[in-house]
Amino acid sequence: MTRSQDIFIPLAVRSAIANAEHDAIFVSIHYNAARRPGAHGIETYSENNRGAVLAARIQRQIISRVSTENRGLRSAEYYVLRNCRLPAVLVECGFLTNPSEAQLALTTSYRQQVAEQIGAGIIEQRQFAFPPLIRTHRTGRLVHRNKKHRKVVDSERLGLSPLIFLTAKES
Repeated sequence: MTRSQDIFIPLAVRSAIANAEHDAIFVSIHYNAARRPGAHGIETYSENNRGAVLAARIQRQIISRVSTENRGLRSAEYYVLRNCRLPAVLVECGFLTNPSEAQLALTTSYRQQVAEQIGAGIIEQRQFAFPPLIRTHRTGRLVHRNKKHRKVVDSERLGLSPLIFLTAKES
């Protein structure tokens, strides 16, 4: 996370934070605006091939659960996408200039639903990068089957649902 308060973090700093993390994924979450108040829907941007696969997974997950127009995948050379050396995407979760979507954006349940689907896209991306996790018989912790990628993930310690967790490959 680039911030814990509602303060502006310069784009160069956001990219630097992401690039400093080993094997990270960068997801920038936004709400769109347009001159036409009828503009609506969700779209996901990437700048390069690494981000394109992640963008497709996130967009598909969101559209599968959120009833709105699928504005699809877009390519853009936004600063944070262009300057991240890792898979990077920017998700536009709707239009604040559309009265209906602006009202939705104010609801906790809508924001939670979109966040969970973004998380599902990230998890799907990680499952292709790492072998599946299994529970150990002694502790019930989640571990990678393959010793090369073994990383213990205690989802309860992280405060996450046992079904929703992210892992990173050990260096």
